[in-house]
Amino acid sequence: MIVHMIGNAHLRPSGPWSYDAGKDEALATLRSAVERCEEYPEFKFTFGEVWALQLVERLDPKLFKRIRRLVKKGQWSISHGTYSLTHPHLLSSEMWTRQITMGHTYCLDKFGKTPAFYINLESKAFPVSHYENLLKAEYKGMVFFQDWKQSEGQESSIFRWINEGGPELLCYQISPHYRTRSHELYGQIMECVEAGSLTLGHTVCFYGVGNHGGGPTKENIEYIRDHRTSFENVELKFSTLEEFFSDALLMSDSFPVHEGPIADVAPGHLLNRRRQKLQQRRAENQLVQAERLCDQIGDKKTVREVERQLDSVWADLMTSANACFSSGKSCDADQSVVDAMQLRAFLYASEWLWNTSRIWSRTQLAAFNYQQIVVLNTLDSVLDSWIEHEPNLDFDRWGRRKLCDIDGNLIPFQLLKSKGEDPNVHRLLFKANIPAKGHMVYLIREFPDIMVDAGGIEEPEQNQELRILKTSMQNAHWTVRVGPRSINRISRSSDKNSNILGKLGISLSSYEDHMDMDAVGMQCAPEVFSAGIESSGWQIKESGELRIAMSNRGNIGNSPFEWKIKMCEGDPRIFCSLKIAFSEAHRHLELNIFLQDAVTQWIDATSAGSQRRDSSEYIHPFHGWTVANGDGSSFAVVSNDFFGFRHNDHCLTLMLLRSPVQQGDQGDESFELSGADDLGVHEFRWIMIPDGEFTKEDLQLEWGKLQQPPVVFDRYEGMNRPPWENSTPVHLQEANEKRALRDGQMTHLPRPSNDLNEGDLPV
Repeated sequence: MIVHMIGNAHLRPSGPWSYDAGKDEALATLRSAVERCEEYPEFKFTFGEVWALQLVERLDPKLFKRIRRLVKKGQWSISHGTYSLTHPHLLSSEMWTRQITMGHTYCLDKFGKTPAFYINLESKAFPVSHYENLLKAEYKGMVFFQDWKQSEGQESSIFRWINEGGPELLCYQISPHYRTRSHELYGQIMECVEAGSLTLGHTVCFYGVGNHGGGPTKENIEYIRDHRTSFENVELKFSTLEEFFSDALLMSDSFPVHEGPIADVAPGHLLNRRRQKLQQRRAENQLVQAERLCDQIGDKKTVREVERQLDSVWADLMTSANACFSSGKSCDADQSVVDAMQLRAFLYASEWLWNTSRIWSRTQLAAFNYQQIVVLNTLDSVLDSWIEHEPNLDFDRWGRRKLCDIDGNLIPFQLLKSKGEDPNVHRLLFKANIPAKGHMVYLIREFPDIMVDAGGIEEPEQNQELRILKTSMQNAHWTVRVGPRSINRISRSSDKNSNILGKLGISLSSYEDHMDMDAVGMQCAPEVFSAGIESSGWQIKESGELRIAMSNRGNIGNSPFEWKIKMCEGDPRIFCSLKIAFSEAHRHLELNIFLQDAVTQWIDATSAGSQRRDSSEYIHPFHGWTVANGDGSSFAVVSNDFFGFRHNDHCLTLMLLRSPVQQGDQGDESFELSGADDLGVHEFRWIMIPDGEFTKEDLQLEWGKLQQPPVVFDRYEGMNRPPWENSTPVHLQEANEKRALRDGQMTHLPRPSNDLNEGDLPV
């Protein structure tokens, strides 16, 4: 048997070490690899993580030239070729695309080739969506390492990964490990030989001092040279993955086929560090939207600035993704660095959005002598959305103001309390229909009474379909009934005796969780009920013609929460939110949606599109939406805030928060405040669409609205300010104006009897 000896170094910028230490390690390791290649012409090295290669190019250009010469010579193999390590379960479609685009473009530009083989040395499992993503990136094979001998369902270390009759991807599972800790390689070689395919007659043996970094030593190389033919029926060969797979691909028909995901996911990868995962997702979405808006309406100067900085900003997110998507028994030493990279990317994106939209509005939009609200749609489809906005009225009361389009047609709106509960700040709710990649301008006008009396403006029709009581709320589509601690019923308004939900309805629950974060092969934590809800019941939060809302405040264990439900006029969607100060030790929190009818098929979003699944207790990553299909019925959930879920015949369980076991050297379960815990304040928002006629494209669009909501801002160009000109309202009159009134001046100013309490917000 020929053993292909693969000299490698697994590098990661952050981990139990600091970010600075990770970069220092990369520089030292790649310099050592170059020196070994030049010292031993027969030695071959495999490495292709772009972040480390860019680091060398920037800080040590001479060393980088030596690497390029070795690549051209065939002594240095560029494999993998993504920007950084990827964790396939929570990798977004956009992040995977960026990893491939930036990484492979760099490899092609600097080395004249793109890698054909993908390496992942840390992921605990690979979903079917990753198979699809690897094929799209035109990889021919995958080499991976997992902590156990073989994944369930695998018959061989080398196998063909095929799903739904698609093309095959040749995969090799490393045995026993990608690293070595000693100079002598006897045990590593013997384990590889025993795990190898006798049919193929070739196997792969990775070596290099690690856990992370280090690379092959001089003694490693000399051991291989001295023992080329020392093992019975074995020949050791300095090699690369290209050489191994060139032989393996010729015999691929003889290898077993694997279908479905590779191994069970480790729940810790999905269910801890929610804060960092959420920061990552929001920064990615903000950056994508900023790019789209620049392409859509950006001026040349802004576009050039964005293009100049774009790769470095995405590099921040690729590096932080590597850290925040991993779990493990220890946390990254530089949590603050990971946070800073995410926030820096978010800040750049926010600045680009502001600059682009404001320059465009100042140069392209007409001026009006009214305060304006501008709504921009960055999506490729029409945006039909509810808009909430707090226009700055200089602390004036709303009074007789109305909302209209630029032609003077009135727009129905509802006044809400401001988020800060300030009575002098007004929040509007209205519905906007914005063309694809288009915009709308709305005016805030105060129409004189004479225009109203003369019929000069046409008031919108009043709709009375919304109804709200202490225990129920209703619109034209659905009637929702609540109990003290849950949502009990969702029925069609035309048939209130029906019920889409099962007996247990929609509820929150907390369970004991003594599962190690890094546990592999466990579908979920043992469901030992530990804490129920204590609450005083639901209260009416909003009552209006466009939206109604209820809220429930209480405690789950020691954790206070507020749960809100909202319904809008003419809208089949039910909007929910949950805010909780999670303070539980060794517990996890779930949202359970029990359905009346058995589910025959689930369809879930993935990073590669969508996937049909059967009911099971298997935990999946949540990529924006899931839909349950039954006999003639359906139920969909859309959100940007969940990361893990599971489903069975009747129940969808969304995994919210965890405070898992922190295993120490002694294996104790001492409770520690670490970055892997989800302790703290969290907020979840989700949309439920019961029994609707929608397609996967509809749900993807709904998720797109959450990822890239409309850009909304105030505009004052053309407006004479202040809007009251020289007649300051009573509640805003300052000492100088009051003095003028006392002295018989400015007699045109309104008096308290004329203006007091006019236009106050409804309670």
